[in-house]
Amino acid sequence: MGYIQFGPSWGGALLFGYGSKEHMRITKTGLIGIGTEKPEAFLNVVNSQVTNINVLKVDFSGGHVGITNESAAIFRLTSNSGFRPLMSLNGKVVVTADGKVGIGTTKPEEILTIASNSPNVIIKSNAEFGLNGL
Repeated sequence: MGYIQFGPSWGGALLFGYGSKEHMRITKTGLIGIGTEKPEAFLNVVNSQVTNINVLKVDFSGGHVGITNESAAIFRLTSNSGFRPLMSLNGKVVVTADGKVGIGTTKPEEILTIASNSPNVIIKSNAEFGLNGL
């Protein structure tokens, strides 16, 4: 049987569980923990027993899912007009459904497209280079 517990003996947290196992809690500061008694973020999901777990599953035919504001998406998954998901980090890095990566462009033309008004591209490595290196 499921349960909901609340009270001062749990540090002011609201607990949700089934049987004797707690599954979710909301702390007095508003942090939500699923699979953890000590959430460290607004939503903290922990599952050490399953290697492949869907933390978020959304079924939709159009629209957007993600963290965004009206002027620029910080992180957005998009599925409209038959397109597969698009990841956009404030328009600076884009990964398209067909695996193309764009830096400085939202429409990469090749597997990696870097667009900039600067004539310089810098690739850094801390590795030592030799005859068999890069």
